Order: sequence, then C-alpha cells, then structure tokens
Amino acid sequence: YRLLISFDGEDYVKDIPAPTIIDNLIAAGKIYPTVQIMVDNSQDRLGDLANHQKFADFVAKDLLPWAQANYHVAKEAGKVTLLGYSAGGLAAAYVAFKYPNLFGNVFSQSGAFWRGDEGASQPGEWLTSQFKNSPKLKLRFYLVVGGGETSKNASGFSMVETSTHLRDALKSKGYDVAFLEAPGAVHNGESWRMQVADGLIHLVGKK
Repeated sequence: YRLLISFDGEDYVKDIPAPTIIDNLIAAGKIYPTVQIMVDNSQDRLGDLANHQKFADFVAKDLLPWAQANYHVAKEAGKVTLLGYSAGGLAAAYVAFKYPNLFGNVFSQSGAFWRGDEGASQPGEWLTSQFKNSPKLKLRFYLVVGGGETSKNASGFSMVETSTHLRDALKSKGYDVAFLEAPGAVHNGESWRMQVADGLIHLVGKK
C-alpha cells in the first residue's frame, strides 16, 4: 500500500475527515490503496513542526520503520507522502528535505513557510532558501494556499506570498510542483477539507 503520514492527526480526523475522503477515493478507483498514519502534535505543536531536526529524525528513524514493520506499506520514497496544514505543511516539506530518500511526496496546505530554522522567526523563509541553495532532490510537491490568506506575518509577507516564493524557488530548480491559490479559501479546516481530495489524486492517484 501507499503510505500517507499526516501531521496534526486529530484535526485530519475531526475537522478534515481524511480517512473518509481516502476511503471514498480508493472506492472510486482514483487513488491507490493507502494507509494513513496520523501524528498527534498537540503537546508541543511548534516544538515539533516548526523546522525541527529532532522531529524530522523521529519521523524518519522511529515512525517510518514502525509503520513499515506493522503495515504492508511500500518502502520506496516515491510511494510515501507527507501531509500537513500551516506549521504541519511546513513540516511536510522540511522532513522531506531532510530525508528525501525516505519521503518522496509533499502535500502542504497553507504551509507556514515564513518561519526560520528550529522554531525561529528570523531569518524568515529559511526552508525556501535551503531548497534554493541546495542540489535538486527527488521530491514532488502539491502546494495549496488560500487566496484569502493575505495578512502579513513575522516575515513581512503573507501566506500567499511565502507559498509563491517557495513555488518559484522549487520551479527554478526543476522540481515537479503543482500549485493552487484556492479562490476565497482562508486559514481554517473548512478550506483545507475542500482541498484534500485533489492533492491526493495528484500525488497518489492512478495515472
């Protein structure tokens, strides 16, 4: 089976009913059979998801081997997808950047790409600069940001702008990037819920 690891797992059950969406997509023959593992980040959310090496190590060295030992999931990086919203969307891209040999697909919803390294605010857009200044990795991206996410954050840019900056940096390196600025969407579960199916079809869909 394909493997999907979702950060903020509780929200991907309640506010964003990803298990139901996945079951429906599998039943309709639109995506490959997929095991979803949902990580609970509620105890120290930003301590996990804001560009932290320790969390990337946990996902790569503890969670992934456990999943592969307990479920019949693929071991090829191209069949493993990381999913998250806001700081979780940032973490999806960060963990894949740190371990591209293990995680081949990034599904980021309203990713907090304005953040610095290891939870810092400055220098802003740290991960974008890392992709820009590093050799191209074997990663695919589905990036979504809401058209209504126009408020400035600590980086001096909006979510729309920082997501666009990452898209442009990735495209300049030749990455496979799908990008959507969802009209009228804002920074909440209702908007993210509407985006899940299309992203999964793109990254896990049957060609």
